[in-house]
Amino acid sequence: MERQSHLSSAARRYPVPFLVWGALRFGPRGAASSTFLAVGIAFWATTRGLAPFALGTVEERLMYLYSYTAVSVVTSMLLAAIFAERARLLAAERESELDLLISDLGLPDGTGLDVIRRLSTSRRLPGIALSGYGMEDDVRRSHAAGFDRHLTKPVSLQTLEAVIPQVVRQEIPNGG
Repeated sequence: MERQSHLSSAARRYPVPFLVWGALRFGPRGAASSTFLAVGIAFWATTRGLAPFALGTVEERLMYLYSYTAVSVVTSMLLAAIFAERARLLAAERESELDLLISDLGLPDGTGLDVIRRLSTSRRLPGIALSGYGMEDDVRRSHAAGFDRHLTKPVSLQTLEAVIPQVVRQEIPNGG
């Protein structure tokens, strides 16, 4: 019985990295394929009374299998969609010509400073930084990264509308 609980514990941990790998490496098709394979193995194990769904009645085991299937599909497909969208945006970024970047400095997967540095590698890109931080050091970091203006939130629409044409035409020196 102890071997079965050990297998059950191990079987619950190993599919997750496999599903993540399939989603990240191969995108939505890889996520679907890796999920199909993992669920197929789980179904095979469940029908034979093996780990990870070996305990309980057949109905209970199938309920666990359905729950596992739902979580696996949602997790892997969501990861695949997020990373496929990120790859698409990065490809579009390389192919497009931007006139102006308006970015918050606090982003969920990096900073606005990283964004302007990456976009400004091939050509100068006018930029406006939006931030909740407005100390001299914060403004200095924004300008050092390549932003022309640093606006401290909250920023009114009228302020933003007034600053955009100035930054695009470069009427404001890098320091405002």
